[in-house]
Amino acid sequence: MAGLNGTLEIAKKTLLNTQVYIQTTSHNIANADNKAYARQKVVQVTGVPQLTRAGWLGMGASVEKILQQRDDYIEQRLLESQSKESLYDAEGAQLRIASGYLADDGESGISGALGKFWNAWDALNQNPSGASEKTLVQESARNLAESIRTTYSQLESQAQSIESEIQERTSKAGSLLTDIANFNKEISFTEFRGDHPANDLRDRRYQTLMDLADLLPIKYEEETDGSLTVTLLGTSPEVELVSGDVAATLAYDGTSHVMTVDGQPAGSLPGGEIEGLVKSLNQIGIPPGTVPADPDDPNISYMDRLNGFANSLISEVNTVHGSNVYSGSNATDIQLDGSFVPDGNVALDMAELQHTASTVGTQSFDKYLANFQNRIGLGIERAENQKEFYASLGSQLQSEQQSISGVSIDEEMVDLLKNQQIYQAAAKIVQHTADMLNAVINMV
Repeated sequence: MAGLNGTLEIAKKTLLNTQVYIQTTSHNIANADNKAYARQKVVQVTGVPQLTRAGWLGMGASVEKILQQRDDYIEQRLLESQSKESLYDAEGAQLRIASGYLADDGESGISGALGKFWNAWDALNQNPSGASEKTLVQESARNLAESIRTTYSQLESQAQSIESEIQERTSKAGSLLTDIANFNKEISFTEFRGDHPANDLRDRRYQTLMDLADLLPIKYEEETDGSLTVTLLGTSPEVELVSGDVAATLAYDGTSHVMTVDGQPAGSLPGGEIEGLVKSLNQIGIPPGTVPADPDDPNISYMDRLNGFANSLISEVNTVHGSNVYSGSNATDIQLDGSFVPDGNVALDMAELQHTASTVGTQSFDKYLANFQNRIGLGIERAENQKEFYASLGSQLQSEQQSISGVSIDEEMVDLLKNQQIYQAAAKIVQHTADMLNAVINMV
């Protein structure tokens, strides 16, 4: 009787085990398309054998736990690559918008208006007293000033929009930090209470980490209680964003134009959409901008370059003309002076001003605008190249991650078939053992 009861107990455990296997397999298949999901695997242990007169008898097996298949090293590298791709994607997108405002093929934009301005003075030089030629000079001068002001205004609006985006992304990042801290708390409590990994909560936490990595460059380390300590990369000393169930406070300081962590400036970061927006803001300019002391300085913003161009144009043109052609001092307020009347006697000198080698810093007006465009183009090209590199690296790392953590439908179907057969075999053992027990009972 004891032997038959033991057999029934082993068969019962086998039925329960295979139910767990089948349910886990079904759960894996249901999450096959979830990139944040890590394939779960049932771990079972052999039961403690019993000593009988015939020797040690096995007592089957039981499920010990259900583990996730993850590689923290690959996943950390994947998050870093994702952060860098997001940085260059955001930076490149904003530079392309700015390039649209500054688009110039020589026929349109500021360069086109500047060319028409010089041509009008050339025409006046041919007929110094011509009324139509003077009117053309006035109109071309007015159009040039308007083109400069409009372009600057567009850049200024873009800069304000970028700052709004930075504030929105910073707020979103702060919410994600709070979510991770809450997941830490729930996971620690669940695993302490049940002594089993909170796998599905870990998947949700990893998805939140992926969302955060789009915004900020991060690394993480798992503690013994199952919680994650999340650290901001690129800071020295390192700044903790999440520790246990405590999350740092993120904010964007609109006065100093930097992101802060618990009130301290985060500084320049090596990745994340927020840093990409900050970099593009610094390149485009922070309103209201200034007239640079050195227009040739490669580090000045687009807005300040435009201010330097407008300031030099106002100064040089007014000086050569001998009276005010333009009023104002920079790209925001340049306009045709109300008292301006073109002087045909200086028309040649005005037309020749376009060929002067050093009118904006060490460059002519035309060359300065051309270099301006080249600089923007190089910035876009650099951002695009870096984005493509990290996108390619991310695809490679994601493939490696999925080879470990991803769900293979073929493998799951094989496991499902195998466990169905084990379940059927265990059910037959139960049936035959029951028949034997009935036979023994009937013999009494």
